[in-house]
Amino acid sequence: MLGGPLRPYVASEGVSRTLISRWLVNYSMIGFVAWLAWASLSMNNRAVASQQATFDARHTQYYQTALPAATPAAPTATLAAPAATPAAPTATLAAPAATPAAPTATPASPLTLYAGYSYYYPPLGGVNCGTWDDNTGTCADVTASGLPWSSYLGRGVALHPDMLAVCPLMSILHVSSPVDVAGDYIVLDVCPGCYFEGKGYLFDFLSDRQVLPWWTNVVATCELRGAE
Repeated sequence: MLGGPLRPYVASEGVSRTLISRWLVNYSMIGFVAWLAWASLSMNNRAVASQQATFDARHTQYYQTALPAATPAAPTATLAAPAATPAAPTATLAAPAATPAAPTATPASPLTLYAGYSYYYPPLGGVNCGTWDDNTGTCADVTASGLPWSSYLGRGVALHPDMLAVCPLMSILHVSSPVDVAGDYIVLDVCPGCYFEGKGYLFDFLSDRQVLPWWTNVVATCELRGAE
């Protein structure tokens, strides 16, 4: 027995069951067609969305792989200017030293020496004689300079080796004081014993007699020249 919304039509208008069946079929067909249209539209939208996604992916890949990398910007920094060329040297060579003046004929001032007084006489032997001859009992007539002592008695003097370094053999000793021995003497002999610790040096005059007390102060100058 029919019910629902169709029941009034059946009861009031006497619509046959066949007509109702047709209506039902028509409604069903309309619903199926509507559903089919909706399904088709839904599938079409999905296809379009899938195609769009594929296109976007390929488009992105194309621009990532096909397009060349961006050209780096040209450097803007400029090279530093070259260092300034060093100035040419201005210093000039110094003028050559002045030619030394020619030596004058006047000799330099003689060296002043100070020592005590002493004397020696070779014939006395011992420390007075450089070479003693036992056979003859005499002192050989020779000095360290090669000159005979006998020819220079009162005119010769012997010096310690230290003094000979500044007033060598054959030099002239000019004695200025004291007056008892003042004069010129040739340095002709060596006196190794003419130095005493704490007292100093001695001038050992070649003489046959003593004229001053031992160690009397004597002042002299030395001149370098040959024997007379």
